[in-house]
Amino acid sequence: GVYFVTQNPRDLPESVLAQLGNRLQHALRAYTPAERKGVRAAAQSFRENETFDTEEVITQLGVGEALVSTLDAKGAPSVVQWTVIRPPASRLGP
Repeated sequence: GVYFVTQNPRDLPESVLAQLGNRLQHALRAYTPAERKGVRAAAQSFRENETFDTEEVITQLGVGEALVSTLDAKGAPSVVQWTVIRPPASRLGP
């Protein structure tokens, strides 16, 4: 697959954003009007979850947290979920 990775959702044209299947959004900070517009655009690219405000949550995500949406069995975007990303783990020894 192809991955588009950016710290600013406004870096990607709308025509590209519309074609993305799986989405993983970490925290965005918004201190200026332009940054708030970027957060709003990122939030609107997800399918709404009625249990939280996606735009608000994007600015509150902590370390290891993300908003995730994948394609369902029919190829439609799933409702956005607020989740914790488990870090890689390894072990030495018996």
